[in-house]
Amino acid sequence: MLLDSTCYSDCPLNYANNFEMKRCDGCQTGCDRCDVRNLTKCELCSEDLFLYNDTCSGSCPEGWKGKDRVCVNESDDLRVLYFPFLISALIFTIVVFFGLLKKKAILNKGVMEKVSNQWSVSAIIACVSLL
Repeated sequence: MLLDSTCYSDCPLNYANNFEMKRCDGCQTGCDRCDVRNLTKCELCSEDLFLYNDTCSGSCPEGWKGKDRVCVNESDDLRVLYFPFLISALIFTIVVFFGLLKKKAILNKGVMEKVSNQWSVSAIIACVSLL
């Protein structure tokens, strides 16, 4: 790639690799890497800037936060938190369901006596209410 009479195997920051023309095309200010077909479309911002809608800015809009030089929707982080809680709730439901369905018996004067199956109905109600 040619830039200011110097050949590069890969264009330096702030330039796009134009393989077709074998040259380095300049990106917009604040953009380290841009699309060679559209130099206004930034792909990687300079330090301390954040990428949002293909442009670089010093801050992210409301409801977004900067992470690794990119603006990410704050609600995306919450989706990651929900998953472990759903798994925990499912495991808890299964344990409660099978624990309450287990047939209960007591030892009375050396004889095993069955206790009421009312827990089965309670277990079903508890599980349905969690859903």
